[in-house]
Amino acid sequence: MSAMPRADFGIGFGLGFGVQLGPPDRHNHRGKGTFYWAGAASTLFWVDPTNDLVAVFLTQMMGQNPARPLHPPLMTLVYGALADAPRL
Repeated sequence: MSAMPRADFGIGFGLGFGVQLGPPDRHNHRGKGTFYWAGAASTLFWVDPTNDLVAVFLTQMMGQNPARPLHPPLMTLVYGALADAPRL
């Protein structure tokens, strides 16, 4: 997957999505190769093939992106639940 790198957090952009180019760090929990996008009405989705995870967060909050502050805690909760889940 080719992506144009961003200076912060190992994030790039390719094929219309943000792409996690490096391993997770203290700023995010996404696995390498995760692609994601935050859209209108404060929506968010990401697909993390490393952790076999798809997440979709849908809201209807237009304006100055009022739900955007919820995105990092949402990721923390999702990956925290994944880390605590019993392995089959």
